[in-house]
Amino acid sequence: MAKNKQETISKTLMYLGPNLKGGVLLNGSVFRNGIPDFIKKIIEDNPLLEEMFVDVDRVSEFKHALETLGSEENRIFRNILGMQGEVKNVV
Repeated sequence: MAKNKQETISKTLMYLGPNLKGGVLLNGSVFRNGIPDFIKKIIEDNPLLEEMFVDVDRVSEFKHALETLGSEENRIFRNILGMQGEVKNVV
């Protein structure tokens, strides 16, 4: 999971969280050369989303963890799903 700003800027990341309303952020979206500013603003207001951005080299491993009930990745994914109506700054 992307943990620091420099890592987010320098790697190709894939978002593996739930689709956000309005299609502003979709599962499987790939970001090269950093995450766009409008998505950074959404992440600032909804920090759990940052945990769903994964280096493309770890996608298979992360997807497996998402499917494992009780894993941290699965718990965070479910928390995001539960707050869908509360996600801020989504168009």
